Amino acid sequence: MAWVLVAAFVFLALGEWMVFHPESPRYSREFIIVMGALTAAMGACGMVAAAMQLAHPPRLTLTSKGLTYTGPYWRRAWSWSDVGEFVIERSERQRVIRFPAPARRSAPFLTGGGRETLPGLWRLNIVQVRDMLNAARERWG
Repeated sequence: MAWVLVAAFVFLALGEWMVFHPESPRYSREFIIVMGALTAAMGACGMVAAAMQLAHPPRLTLTSKGLTYTGPYWRRAWSWSDVGEFVIERSERQRVIRFPAPARRSAPFLTGGGRETLPGLWRLNIVQVRDMLNAARERWG
């Protein structure tokens, strides 16, 4: 999360610098100002997205009825009877928790073939989270 804030701040600062210092022997002043404004806007959007994630961090709730994932942009729930064994797999950049569940068409959870994904970044170790999910499924499923 910290890297998102740093990157957003860098984009915002770079864009601001480009807007107020548009001297370039290669590009026109107007082009530099427009590109600076776009860069600053990307940085501002990144800061808003990071603030939303800080204000509403992801939460995983386990009850006797099922599990609920609440993220900064969406909420998703599954009943224990609908999910299979939770396993840790490697995604593009991080480890994630995947499990079989009835296929739904709502991204970002659907990974194809009735397998869904939970993010792997929690305060607890991902192995502990997976073990808690499997224990809850066995107890209540």
